[in-house]
Amino acid sequence: MSILPYWTTETCNVINGSDGTLFPPFVQKDDRKYLFSTDICRSIYATFDSEQTIRDIDLLRFTVPPKVFLDHNHNPANEGFCTPHGVCLPSGLLNVSSCKQGAPVVMSLPHFLYADPVVQDAVYGLNPNKIEHQTILDIEPNTGVVMNAQKKLQVNAYIRNVSHITQTLKIKDHIVYPVLWLNESAEIDAKSASDFKSAVQTPVHITQAVQYGLIVLGVLFIIGAAFWFVKVKTSQTKEDDLVTVVDDNRDTAHLVVQ
Repeated sequence: MSILPYWTTETCNVINGSDGTLFPPFVQKDDRKYLFSTDICRSIYATFDSEQTIRDIDLLRFTVPPKVFLDHNHNPANEGFCTPHGVCLPSGLLNVSSCKQGAPVVMSLPHFLYADPVVQDAVYGLNPNKIEHQTILDIEPNTGVVMNAQKKLQVNAYIRNVSHITQTLKIKDHIVYPVLWLNESAEIDAKSASDFKSAVQTPVHITQAVQYGLIVLGVLFIIGAAFWFVKVKTSQTKEDDLVTVVDDNRDTAHLVVQ
């Protein structure tokens, strides 16, 4: 299935990207990495955040930017995530009831990170923190292999004021109430890192060393050739000057004899 049935626009229903475990090789900092999350039933993307090193392996860290979670007023591309059609939640929230058998489930980042202040202020005890609550992918740029991944999600219940349920009477209209948040993390272990460096990084470093060695050798060859050329040219000039002096001496001697 390449098209989802859950959202209200074709763009939002397109499955775009991998599962986030592997990307094409030769990753660049200006890349936008697309991935599809089955937990939230939609495609998202990550952009470069910083350089990282794990177990002596140099990596590029990609994170999901706040723009992905903005409401349709601030990011029109997200209009298709208003479900039912025209019913839009504030920034930072995603109604996934259409792909969760109709359950009143709203997904967000932990502690409502990047959510509208109205959402955050409605619940006490929140402490959104970018370092602890954002989703990250640490990618080895030459191979596209993800060496460290941390997927952070929060499951919330959408609770409305229902007149005959006394527990909801204090709710003005509705509230998005946090139930739990998840951290699904995986990092390359020491043995796998050692095997990776032996199989991938060491040959790359050797190749680079050979390339640099050939460049240095080429430069030395050019310098040596230039030095040899100058030396030969100088020697030839001295020989020509000597021949001229000898010829001049012969001419002088010839004149004296006459």
